[in-house]
Amino acid sequence: MSAARLARRLPGRRVFITGGGSGLGLALAEGFARDGWTIGLVDLEPARLEGARTHLLVAGAKAVLPYVADVTDEASFASAVKA
Repeated sequence: MSAARLARRLPGRRVFITGGGSGLGLALAEGFARDGWTIGLVDLEPARLEGARTHLLVAGAKAVLPYVADVTDEASFASAVKA
């Protein structure tokens, strides 16, 4: 799906990305950042998450909301989603 089509389907332009501190998750977040989206970003490592947050804000994200959580731990992940 194209970015423009996705933006039409999600006019609030908010996305929640797991594994967003590095690799594929960060690469995906960069695309949304360039288009000015608000990004909820989840990762296990607080320092890596903070570095990604700063990077994405510079790239153009409207806001980046970092959450330290383990997606394999249901309570941890549920807490991040709820926040």
